[in-house]
Amino acid sequence: MNKIIISFIFALSFFTAQAVSQNDKKDISTISLSQKVDSIEHELSYLKMSYELSSLNNDITMFVNEIYTKSLAIQLNIQSRYLDRRLTKSYTEYYDACKYKQNSISELITVKKTFFNLKYITSDFSKEESNVLLKSIDVIDSAYDSLVSSMSLLKVSLETYNSLF
Repeated sequence: MNKIIISFIFALSFFTAQAVSQNDKKDISTISLSQKVDSIEHELSYLKMSYELSSLNNDITMFVNEIYTKSLAIQLNIQSRYLDRRLTKSYTEYYDACKYKQNSISELITVKKTFFNLKYITSDFSKEESNVLLKSIDVIDSAYDSLVSSMSLLKVSLETYNSLF
Protein backbone atom coordinates (compact mmCIF):
# COMPACT_ATOMS: atom_id res chain seq x y z
CA MET A 1 0.00 0.00 0.00
CA ASN A 2 2.85 2.36 0.83
CA LYS A 3 4.36 1.62 -2.56
CA ILE A 4 1.12 2.60 -4.28
CA ILE A 5 0.83 5.81 -2.28
CA ILE A 6 4.49 6.67 -2.94
CA SER A 7 4.04 5.89 -6.65
CA PHE A 8 0.89 8.01 -6.72
CA ILE A 9 2.64 10.94 -5.00
CA PHE A 10 5.62 10.59 -7.34
CA ALA A 11 3.36 10.55 -10.42
CA LEU A 12 1.35 13.49 -9.10
CA SER A 13 4.50 15.52 -8.44
CA PHE A 14 5.81 14.63 -11.92
CA PHE A 15 2.61 15.84 -13.64
CA THR A 16 2.54 18.97 -11.47
CA ALA A 17 6.12 19.75 -12.43
CA GLN A 18 5.20 19.25 -16.11
CA ALA A 19 2.25 21.63 -15.75
CA VAL A 20 4.40 24.27 -14.04
CA SER A 21 7.05 23.83 -16.71
CA GLN A 22 4.46 24.37 -19.47
CA ASN A 23 3.18 27.50 -17.71
CA ASP A 24 6.74 28.83 -17.55
CA LYS A 25 7.12 28.17 -21.30
CA LYS A 26 3.85 30.02 -21.96
CA ASP A 27 5.06 33.00 -19.88
CA ILE A 28 8.36 33.07 -21.75
CA SER A 29 6.63 32.87 -25.14
CA THR A 30 4.19 35.63 -24.07
CA ILE A 31 7.10 37.88 -23.11
CA SER A 32 8.85 37.07 -26.38
CA LEU A 33 5.73 37.88 -28.42
CA SER A 34 5.24 41.10 -26.48
CA GLN A 35 8.80 42.15 -27.28
CA LYS A 36 8.27 41.37 -30.97
CA VAL A 37 5.06 43.42 -31.02
CA ASP A 38 6.88 46.36 -29.40
CA SER A 39 9.67 46.09 -31.96
CA ILE A 40 7.20 46.01 -34.86
CA GLU A 41 5.31 49.01 -33.44
CA HIS A 42 8.59 50.92 -33.21
CA GLU A 43 9.52 50.08 -36.80
CA LEU A 44 6.05 51.01 -38.01
CA SER A 45 6.21 54.34 -36.19
CA TYR A 46 9.58 55.14 -37.75
CA LEU A 47 8.47 54.10 -41.23
CA LYS A 48 5.25 56.11 -40.97
CA MET A 49 7.10 59.26 -39.91
CA SER A 50 9.73 58.77 -42.58
CA TYR A 51 7.04 58.24 -45.23
CA GLU A 52 5.05 61.32 -44.17
CA LEU A 53 8.13 63.54 -44.27
CA SER A 54 9.21 62.13 -47.62
CA SER A 55 5.71 62.53 -49.04
CA LEU A 56 5.54 66.16 -47.91
CA ASN A 57 8.93 66.84 -49.49
CA ASN A 58 7.77 65.28 -52.77
CA ASP A 59 4.57 67.34 -52.77
CA ILE A 60 6.50 70.56 -52.21
CA THR A 61 9.05 69.68 -54.89
CA MET A 62 6.34 68.92 -57.46
CA PHE A 63 4.61 72.21 -56.65
CA VAL A 64 7.90 74.10 -57.02
CA ASN A 65 8.40 72.49 -60.44
CA GLU A 66 4.85 73.40 -61.47
CA ILE A 67 5.39 77.05 -60.50
CA TYR A 68 8.76 77.17 -62.23
CA THR A 69 7.20 75.75 -65.41
CA LYS A 70 4.47 78.41 -65.34
CA SER A 71 7.09 81.11 -64.82
CA LEU A 72 8.98 79.86 -67.86
CA ALA A 73 5.77 79.86 -69.90
CA ILE A 74 5.11 83.49 -68.95
CA GLN A 75 8.70 84.42 -69.80
CA LEU A 76 8.40 82.68 -73.17
CA ASN A 77 5.21 84.64 -73.88
CA ILE A 78 7.09 87.85 -73.04
CA GLN A 79 10.03 86.93 -75.26
CA SER A 80 7.84 85.92 -78.20
CA ARG A 81 5.62 88.99 -77.67
CA TYR A 82 2.56 86.82 -77.30
CA LEU A 83 0.61 89.24 -75.15
CA ASP A 84 -3.06 88.81 -74.33
CA ARG A 85 -5.01 90.70 -71.67
CA ARG A 86 -7.08 87.60 -70.93
CA LEU A 87 -3.89 85.80 -69.97
CA THR A 88 -3.10 88.59 -67.52
CA LYS A 89 -6.21 87.74 -65.54
CA SER A 90 -5.54 84.02 -65.79
CA TYR A 91 -1.94 84.40 -64.64
CA THR A 92 -3.00 86.62 -61.75
CA GLU A 93 -5.58 84.07 -60.62
CA TYR A 94 -2.98 81.33 -60.93
CA TYR A 95 -0.56 83.32 -58.78
CA ASP A 96 -3.24 83.91 -56.14
CA ALA A 97 -4.06 80.18 -56.07
CA CYS A 98 -0.37 79.35 -55.72
CA LYS A 99 0.00 81.86 -52.90
CA TYR A 100 -2.94 80.24 -51.09
CA LYS A 101 -1.40 76.80 -51.58
CA GLN A 102 1.95 78.09 -50.34
CA ASN A 103 0.29 79.30 -47.13
CA SER A 104 -1.43 75.92 -46.73
CA ILE A 105 1.89 74.13 -47.17
CA SER A 106 3.49 76.43 -44.61
CA GLU A 107 0.80 75.54 -42.07
CA LEU A 108 1.13 71.85 -42.92
CA ILE A 109 4.87 71.99 -42.35
CA THR A 110 4.30 73.61 -38.95
CA VAL A 111 1.80 70.92 -37.98
CA LYS A 112 4.05 68.11 -39.23
CA LYS A 113 6.99 69.50 -37.26
CA THR A 114 4.87 69.69 -34.10
CA PHE A 115 3.66 66.12 -34.66
CA PHE A 116 7.22 65.01 -35.34
CA ASN A 117 8.50 66.62 -32.14
CA LEU A 118 5.78 65.00 -30.04
CA LYS A 119 6.37 61.60 -31.64
CA TYR A 120 10.12 62.03 -31.34
CA ILE A 121 9.87 62.73 -27.61
CA THR A 122 7.54 59.80 -26.93
CA SER A 123 9.40 57.27 -29.09
CA ASP A 124 12.74 55.66 -28.50
CA PHE A 125 14.42 56.08 -31.89
CA SER A 126 17.97 54.96 -32.44
CA LYS A 127 20.66 57.50 -33.23
CA GLU A 128 20.58 56.56 -36.93
CA GLU A 129 16.80 56.80 -37.13
CA SER A 130 16.87 60.16 -35.38
CA ASN A 131 19.49 61.48 -37.79
CA VAL A 132 17.49 60.36 -40.82
CA LEU A 133 14.30 61.97 -39.53
CA LEU A 134 16.08 65.21 -38.62
CA LYS A 135 17.71 65.36 -42.06
CA SER A 136 14.30 64.81 -43.64
CA ILE A 137 13.01 67.88 -41.83
CA ASP A 138 16.03 69.85 -43.06
CA VAL A 139 15.24 68.74 -46.61
CA ILE A 140 11.63 69.91 -46.19
CA ASP A 141 12.87 73.32 -44.98
CA SER A 142 15.12 73.53 -48.03
CA ALA A 143 12.24 72.55 -50.34
CA TYR A 144 10.08 75.25 -48.78
CA ASP A 145 12.84 77.80 -49.39
CA SER A 146 12.81 76.72 -53.04
CA LEU A 147 9.05 77.23 -53.06
CA VAL A 148 9.47 80.79 -51.78
CA SER A 149 12.06 81.48 -54.50
CA SER A 150 9.81 80.02 -57.19
CA MET A 151 6.92 82.15 -56.00
CA SER A 152 9.16 85.23 -56.21
CA LEU A 153 10.12 84.30 -59.76
CA LEU A 154 6.47 83.82 -60.69
CA LYS A 155 5.59 87.21 -59.20
CA VAL A 156 8.38 88.97 -61.11
CA SER A 157 7.38 87.21 -64.34
CA LEU A 158 3.75 88.16 -63.81
CA GLU A 159 4.60 91.80 -63.00
CA THR A 160 6.78 92.00 -66.11
CA TYR A 161 4.01 90.53 -68.25
CA ASN A 162 1.44 92.93 -66.80
CA SER A 163 3.71 95.94 -67.32
CA LEU A 164 3.72 95.37 -71.06
CA PHE A 165 0.12 96.52 -71.37
